[in-house]
Amino acid sequence: MPDRFPDDLFEQIRQLTARVDQLEAQLQQRPGVTKASQGWRMADMTIPSVGSGEIHIGSNGGDFFVSTTSGTKSIPGVANNVNIPDINPIAAPSNYTLAWGQNVVSMIVSDHNALVNLRLSLQSAGFIGF
Repeated sequence: MPDRFPDDLFEQIRQLTARVDQLEAQLQQRPGVTKASQGWRMADMTIPSVGSGEIHIGSNGGDFFVSTTSGTKSIPGVANNVNIPDINPIAAPSNYTLAWGQNVVSMIVSDHNALVNLRLSLQSAGFIGF
């Protein structure tokens, strides 16, 4: 039976160390799947079929979807319902007027309506059940 170990074990250790370093370098060069530190960006894709016990999350036509073996649920037009009010605390008035107060109430109502629409979208898509 041939000897599995070479005469120079230190040479074998050097070769293994070089191989590990090469493999680690390859792993570090692999690009990430998403850019989570800047929010998640998903490219549109066709909705795939998935196997038992699996889910697939993605974007199709700008709509967020979750695909399972029991079907696909999507939230249409999610991006269209996002409303970011322009509130700058530095620009708050020194004297609060009725018009300023009505503007704040209008922004709150707008945000409330956007949240209600989001809840209804999630509910109709089957993501939540209340």
